[in-house]
Amino acid sequence: MKRIFTLKGVASAASSAVLFAALAACSQSAAEPEPAAADASVISAPSAPAFSDEGIAALEARMGKYVADGQLYSIHTRLVQHGNVVSDFKTGLVGLKEQKPVADDTIYRIYSMTKPITGVAMMILWEEGRFSLDDPVTKHIPEFEGLRVLDGTNEDGSPKLVAANRAPTMRELMSHTAGFAYGLAGSDPANTAFRENEILRSPDLKTFIDKVADVPLLFQPGEAWAYRRRWTFKAMWLRSCPARASERFWRRGFSRPLA
Repeated sequence: MKRIFTLKGVASAASSAVLFAALAACSQSAAEPEPAAADASVISAPSAPAFSDEGIAALEARMGKYVADGQLYSIHTRLVQHGNVVSDFKTGLVGLKEQKPVADDTIYRIYSMTKPITGVAMMILWEEGRFSLDDPVTKHIPEFEGLRVLDGTNEDGSPKLVAANRAPTMRELMSHTAGFAYGLAGSDPANTAFRENEILRSPDLKTFIDKVADVPLLFQPGEAWAYRRRWTFKAMWLRSCPARASERFWRRGFSRPLA
């Protein structure tokens, strides 16, 4: 599978572009009861082998190499096992101007944290059997019926389009292989359309989906990899599912203490 990078210097793992509409099964569980508190003795973590001194040293050396090679200004990692700090490694500077070393109280700006939350929510729904990874996206987002794919340019410079061989699957949507563009980089007609139509500034998720449906895919589904806003599509699908959009679902799944 070829890889099409539509972002330079991507620093985070995921972001995305395709959301799914309502799942019929979702509405059937709208009255799902609040789960009972679990017995701590039941949910206690299983024992795990201790980390070796050699392994920890290798981990810290690799983290330090990112700074030594100039890929990062600084880095701070902490490895915890069963409540015990196994490794606490930090190196580098908070800022080049201040020349201040990283410390325990250094404040970091963290980007794209909606993505892991949305991803976990999707996997919870998958575990509950709400969708299959091989479902066509159109099963959940019918607006994506009849997607077109870029296939070069015509003599007048206009994009040459062909019909998609099939609809992208949920698996491809979640792995950046569905073919959707992103818009933050790339001079191809698909990424250009994202910028010209200000798709990333859509006022709501429905408008976003409608606009994306009019933009051709970069490649046939499953044939390549391209970074895109897949998490936005997943967020739309989650929002469209009444039982899953509730505050109770998010509190149960994410925002309460693990133990």
